[in-house]
Amino acid sequence: MRTIFVIKCLNGRSIRNHSYYPQENEIILMPGSYFQVDGCYDPSDEFHIVQLREIKPPYDSVPRTDTNQWRQTTLGICLEGICTNTDCIAYQREVIIPIGFRKFNVLTDATASISKCSLCSAYSKVSKIGFSHCQWRYRGIKQRLSGEQPISCMDEWCDIGEYSIFKHEPQETYA
Repeated sequence: MRTIFVIKCLNGRSIRNHSYYPQENEIILMPGSYFQVDGCYDPSDEFHIVQLREIKPPYDSVPRTDTNQWRQTTLGICLEGICTNTDCIAYQREVIIPIGFRKFNVLTDATASISKCSLCSAYSKVSKIGFSHCQWRYRGIKQRLSGEQPISCMDEWCDIGEYSIFKHEPQETYA
């Protein structure tokens, strides 16, 4: 079986001067290149042609340098808290604590071993929870107002692209 790939790319680099076959116009594809299939052709049972086109990735695979080190997100769940270490450059600033993909209980899993500043590892009290490029949902109980009986609550799966913070009504308490 033979397969030929026809690739339209923006970031490929010519290796003609370094190739064993100088008559070939060979290119090397850069790490992190992201492609979309534009077409597939099967002229025979043993021969296939696949057309690919380079596109912008849905997310950056390399952290941007123009953001603060303590505000770097990763895929999945990220906690947010305030750094309490006076020696840290993120002191009294909101830091992001990336924890990735996992089942997470805000009440029992946000322990001192997890809730750490990403720069200095000092304890940071979690104040928010965020999500990046994942699916998430919640279930539990909430109390709309102090003194009222708590009610069960649950939400369907949410698809999240770019980093997003879980929003709730400020007067409500979740458990």
